[in-house]
Amino acid sequence: MATCSVCLGNPLATDGEQQMKLCVHCADAYGVIPMAPSRRPPRPCGQCNGMEFVRAIPRELARRTSPMAVTYQHEYQTGPIAGPLAVDPRKPYGFLEMFICRKCGFVEWYCANPEHIPIGPQFMTEIVDYGSDSPYR
Repeated sequence: MATCSVCLGNPLATDGEQQMKLCVHCADAYGVIPMAPSRRPPRPCGQCNGMEFVRAIPRELARRTSPMAVTYQHEYQTGPIAGPLAVDPRKPYGFLEMFICRKCGFVEWYCANPEHIPIGPQFMTEIVDYGSDSPYR
């Protein structure tokens, strides 16, 4: 059985651990999650036609490291003391991934599950639809 690539001791028991090559303890400490399938089409770099890329999940550093996302679920308290509570960093929407061209360094960003990103001022998101009549289509 394979072992964790960081602590070199814990066995990788689940499919997720084997995909990450990290045990749950090390993955949690480093803010690592199993990577979803890539959303980037297999095409050359748009700047230099390079064909080799680094795929990376950018991470945010706050109290703990976590994968970067577009927005996060909000908590709202109802009742006699109603009002907004903190954003929940454990409930992200739209994980981000980057592709960096190894030849020229150009960076492309992609988002997982964009159809599930909530829209509204509290999420700092909005729909911008240029429509099919636009000269940019």
